[in-house]
Amino acid sequence: MKKISFAKSFTRLAVMLTLVAVVGVGCGTKIGPTSKEVKLTIWKPFVSEEYMHVLTDEYTKIHPNVSFEYKSPDINNYESDLLNALAAGNGPDIFSINNTWLPKYIDKITAAKDTQFSYKEFHDNFVDVVVKDFSKDQKVYGTALSVDSLALYYNKDILGTVGIVAPPKTWGELQSDVRKIARQDQTGYFSRSGVAMGTSSNVNRAQDIVGLLMLQAGSIPWSADGLSPKFNSPEGRTALRFYTSFATPASDNYNWNLRSDYSIDAFANGRAAFLYSYTYARQQIIAKSPNLNFDVAQVPADFMRQPEPPPPEPDKKRIAEALKAGEDVPGCARSQSYRIDIK
Repeated sequence: MKKISFAKSFTRLAVMLTLVAVVGVGCGTKIGPTSKEVKLTIWKPFVSEEYMHVLTDEYTKIHPNVSFEYKSPDINNYESDLLNALAAGNGPDIFSINNTWLPKYIDKITAAKDTQFSYKEFHDNFVDVVVKDFSKDQKVYGTALSVDSLALYYNKDILGTVGIVAPPKTWGELQSDVRKIARQDQTGYFSRSGVAMGTSSNVNRAQDIVGLLMLQAGSIPWSADGLSPKFNSPEGRTALRFYTSFATPASDNYNWNLRSDYSIDAFANGRAAFLYSYTYARQQIIAKSPNLNFDVAQVPADFMRQPEPPPPEPDKKRIAEALKAGEDVPGCARSQSYRIDIK
């Protein structure tokens, strides 16, 4: 399979200046007012063509000989369709990949030349997570239009019926709320779940949710290169047990199983009160249930590790006075010149 140039491996269009800097050179075509006609094909799930026009229209104002053909592919078959198209030699010029896919795509794409998009420019203009996910050995393989994070969608009507006034802020509150909300019939089917969580096949982005919980618990799930799992730690096992407890019959948190609807469908249909998901889920939920009374909050974070506060600065004046008076001050010693040494 022929390698695709950096310009043909954008994960997301970042800013128009970035697109200008790399697309023309990477495609091997001189982009300018007098250049020949160029058509660039974009594949990007979850983003409407109208939204992309905000970027592409600005670009064509500068380079009127360039046009864009946009496709919003089916996410369920996206990767297989993308790989097949690339293998056949008719893949898109600009396409999206998941932020964890770079290791397996790195043999299919080439990094940007330093004259196109330097690592320093990349590092100085993007958040650390983008630099970490889309560069290797100080070579840039992709960039990002935006950085999304998991949020907690919640059904306001369900919470109101059980007397819950606000979405949970901690793991403990989430467990408590789930136990109030869950309803299971005699056949084992949950007619109403607290949170769509605990399994993998019917939970949207289950791997991401587990990864989030592990980070909250203080575990580092993967090695720096993203190839080796590192989650077999006490913190990682704690997070995994917490996740699976919501689908474990012996657990007090049990409220979800393989008979439950797909998580986004369950939330949209009022069969789940809480849903962990990304921004794109909002439009899917509205499309499925336009009148659903829901909102979005930060994810619960009971185990989020906070940095230890720095020790207070010693009051040197008071210490000096104490030492001069002959008092014993732990951690301090008086030199002959009365200089204060803080150990």
